[in-house]
Amino acid sequence: MTRVFIEASGGMTSGYIIQNLKRAGATVIASDISKDNHSLALSDEFILMPSSSTDGIRLILENAIKKHNVDLVIPSLDETLLDWAHIADSTNLNVSISPIETISTFCDKWKAFKFFKDNEINTPDTSINPKYPFFKPRRGRGGSGIFTNENIQKLPEDYICQEYIKGQEYTVDCLFDDNGVLIYCIPRKRIKVASGKSVIGMTINHSGIIKEIVKFSKLIVFKGMINFQCIENERGVFFIEVNPRLAGGMALGIAATENWFNLVIENIVNKKSIKPKVEPIFPLTMYRYFHEVFA
Repeated sequence: MTRVFIEASGGMTSGYIIQNLKRAGATVIASDISKDNHSLALSDEFILMPSSSTDGIRLILENAIKKHNVDLVIPSLDETLLDWAHIADSTNLNVSISPIETISTFCDKWKAFKFFKDNEINTPDTSINPKYPFFKPRRGRGGSGIFTNENIQKLPEDYICQEYIKGQEYTVDCLFDDNGVLIYCIPRKRIKVASGKSVIGMTINHSGIIKEIVKFSKLIVFKGMINFQCIENERGVFFIEVNPRLAGGMALGIAATENWFNLVIENIVNKKSIKPKVEPIFPLTMYRYFHEVFA
């Protein structure tokens, strides 16, 4: 059985990741900074990890993978993505992750904005000066640290300000193979969001968004599971950010197609080419709820 390592498995959306990995026949090695979470009961093995801000975390990650005979790493934590990209680049460990350039670009919202503008991709105007009253951390996730203020004269350190765009929010779940070929592209409406996470969503066959993702994939290399976030209004589709990693809401993209974890294992561990096997289901609605685990 393929031994797969996942991180931040104490998160509320990790259950579907563990379940789909098990359906793919994998042994799931979960990890988190706390043992007090559901993944301890759901996974096959559990590793207690230090904080991602710990000095020498890259070596700690690499040593944990070797010690536990891991066949595949599927990262999901923004704070360690660059470490995993360097590990993938400098060792023979199997990591489902995009190249260092891609991770470096999209884990920094200011670099992402410059990429969008340089490649004529529609995106909200963004500045490192207090041009707009809508502020975001340059590096962050799940809406953490976002605030509005009309009276700021100087941006906080490592913040951007951004034009505020109203409209219909979309997340686009994508799977790329290890050569950067787009396998699946599933746009979904974010119908209801709680604490930065989609709790009600619906797949939409949005040809305009899919066309833009195809354009993206020819400009920079993506590998593995990626999600794109955009907003559509009467002015068009605005790309807000790219999360170059597995994300919680991808449960819907997977349910609308097939088990992507099967494909990733086949591609990266077994070194086989992959292609889509089913037509996506449009529309398909996802509703999220709490589920109890007893151990």
